[in-house]
Amino acid sequence: MGTGLIDKLATPPEVRDFLQTNNAEAAFLKVLELVRDCYPQIVAIAVELWDDPDEIDRRKVVFRPSLPIAISTDEVIDIERVYHERFVSEIPLEQCPLFGVILRFVE
Repeated sequence: MGTGLIDKLATPPEVRDFLQTNNAEAAFLKVLELVRDCYPQIVAIAVELWDDPDEIDRRKVVFRPSLPIAISTDEVIDIERVYHERFVSEIPLEQCPLFGVILRFVE
């Protein structure tokens, strides 16, 4: 998975700058891979830079995968469990706070 994938995702410049500043490009690509692996029903995905509402001067890259609204709650719970287990085991712990996932459901 190369940097071309970032371009295909339409990564905003502020996300790119954030990743470079935090030396987190490789972790970004790994999180993107995890999101795509763990949420196979994705119909679209966006990425944004968010200010953390709980911490002053803390920001994070938020992946916004869109899933079909017809997906069952049990399936979402299972997917989320697998994603989070892999996230904390495959992403360096010091970089985990730099990323988040917030699901969207679409018809």
